[in-house]
Amino acid sequence: MGFKKKFKPITEQEHIDRVVKPILDTMEKGQVPWHMPWEISQNAQGTIVAGVNRSLSSGKLYEGINSLLLSLIANQEQYKNRYWGTYLGIKKAGGQIRKGEKGVYVLKWDFIPVVKGSDDCTKCKGAIVYVKGKTQPCNKCESEKLRTSIKLYSSAVWNLDQADFKDGVPEKYRPAKPKKVKKTTKAQDKARQNKVIKEAQKILDTYVPTLRGGFTNENIESNEAYYSPSRDAIVVPAKKQYPRIESYYRVAFHEMVHSTGHKDRLNRFKEYKSHMHGSPDYSKEEFVAEIGACVLSSFFGTETSVDLENSGAYLRSWKKGLANNKKDIVFAIGQAMKAVNFIVAGGKK
Repeated sequence: MGFKKKFKPITEQEHIDRVVKPILDTMEKGQVPWHMPWEISQNAQGTIVAGVNRSLSSGKLYEGINSLLLSLIANQEQYKNRYWGTYLGIKKAGGQIRKGEKGVYVLKWDFIPVVKGSDDCTKCKGAIVYVKGKTQPCNKCESEKLRTSIKLYSSAVWNLDQADFKDGVPEKYRPAKPKKVKKTTKAQDKARQNKVIKEAQKILDTYVPTLRGGFTNENIESNEAYYSPSRDAIVVPAKKQYPRIESYYRVAFHEMVHSTGHKDRLNRFKEYKSHMHGSPDYSKEEFVAEIGACVLSSFFGTETSVDLENSGAYLRSWKKGLANNKKDIVFAIGQAMKAVNFIVAGGKK
């Protein structure tokens, strides 16, 4: 006689744990796995989004932690396709996930209408109740106006490289055919580098005027790199102090990401209780800045193998202060991507 296994829903924390684990495991090795060719588009709200991988169902770029997570897995598994879908989504597109292929859990949010009781109510004590008809927290207090609650959960997706299609992957989901790589001359390499540097400098020139205290003179030597919230100013060593010009932009990007936390920009600093060196919030902010710098360097093509190695070690050191609270990892990565989008947009909300 058969029996039905009782389904036990997993908690929000368990959803977070299984999404964050691959990222923590990779960072524990001192690696930065998301150095890939980023692009930009707009999401449903019209906000600029930087990313690599797209959703099969919506065609939109993945955002926040999902963007970095899928880049990590695609890099590790050498997936060429940039589209990811759920089991049913891939089946609807005419594909079948191959036996034994493992999915990747991504975080999703649902915005659910709720009503909330009065905080001083002795019966419901301000309980939140999901709206079903005219449900109220209790009959002893006057509930607050309708508000929205965010419900977080995880969902498994697979890359289209993990599925078989009877007539091949549909044309619109196929990756671009790789171009034959020709051996370049020193002159061509130099021209490419100049173009990359020009684009990186362009974003600095666009963003710097938004800083009240400005940006350090690129010719003045210094042994410090920091962002001053009180002065709203960035200081970095002079260009000539770097063995590779790309590293100058990596450092500049790191401090630029810090500056996005200012109250006149993304107002991230208000979320922190302590700004003391070594505190969890300090670790969180350094994590935000370095991930943002990694993505911007990848986006503009200014990354080098040495910078990637240094960033891997740097992120690993700050990760230790966040490992006990996975929500901090989710927050930090989400904030880093918001900062990247803000900078790419030229410092505009």
